[in-house]
Amino acid sequence: MPSELERGTHAKIRQWQNVPDPILVLDNLHPHHAAKVRELLDQAGIGLVYLPR
Repeated sequence: MPSELERGTHAKIRQWQNVPDPILVLDNLHPHHAAKVRELLDQAGIGLVYLPR
């Protein structure tokens, strides 16, 4: 069963399917650095950039 993170992320990923080279910009909130976040975005081909501290 998918986690809440996976369900929410998959819903957003579907919105970005037609965007060329999508990049998600996140702040440095600790949960945003979870390995699962990076894994899900990598699987979808979405780049990830964190805001400077």
